[in-house]
Amino acid sequence: MREVSNLEVILFPIAVFIVSALLVPKSAPLIGMLMFGNLLRASGVTKRLAQSASGVF
Repeated sequence: MREVSNLEVILFPIAVFIVSALLVPKSAPLIGMLMFGNLLRASGVTKRLAQSASGVF
């Protein structure tokens, strides 16, 4: 198996959302939220969000 680049990991949720929104427009909110979660995880934002949330409390 080949190693997937960081750009591919970030572009995949965006491409899936666009294609699914064009094919089935009513599914756009659900697929959008799922792909937004994947995009946050791929970009590394979730670790920073978890650290700041645990530090505040």
